[in-house]
Order: sequence, then structure tokens, then C-alpha cells
Amino acid sequence: MFSRQGCANLTVTQFNAEGFPVGFHNNVCVIAEQEAIHIQAIETVLRQHGATPVLPCSYTFPYTNASSFVTLANSITRFALTRTFTFTFSC
Repeated sequence: MFSRQGCANLTVTQFNAEGFPVGFHNNVCVIAEQEAIHIQAIETVLRQHGATPVLPCSYTFPYTNASSFVTLANSITRFALTRTFTFTFSC
């Protein structure tokens, strides 16, 4: 959901104007497609086991431009990885 919003709500021009490399917006859109595939796979497994997938929530993520989107994406990723794999990150 997060990357899908970034892909839809931010433009190539916005990413380029903020100093991100050419193709960065496309990468965000590819990640959004991967998120959708993950959701579909999880829903398929749930249905195969007789469960009903929950409907998606509506999220409002606090970003205002490409830079704050990427900062938030990094924070979400760090949180998910540290909770999933107990990694420690330092930048």
C-alpha cells in the first residue's frame, strides 16, 4: 500500500528535482507491484486454507514530497527488518 501511494502520488519530476537518480520513481512503482503480488499470494494461501482475507485498510502516510517519502520508507523497512530478523541498523 505504501509504495503504491508513492508511485501514484509522486512524479518522476518530483523525484528528479529532489536529487534522486533517474529511474528512482520507476523503482518505487516496481516495489508497489511486488507489494501487490505479496498481498495476492497471502490472500490465495488464506483462501486455500478456508480463511477469508481481511479487507484492506485505508492509510494516510505522513509524507509531503519525494524526500519525506523515502525517509518514511527507510524507517518502515528498518522497523520491519529489526522486528522480523532482529537486525540492528546504524547509519
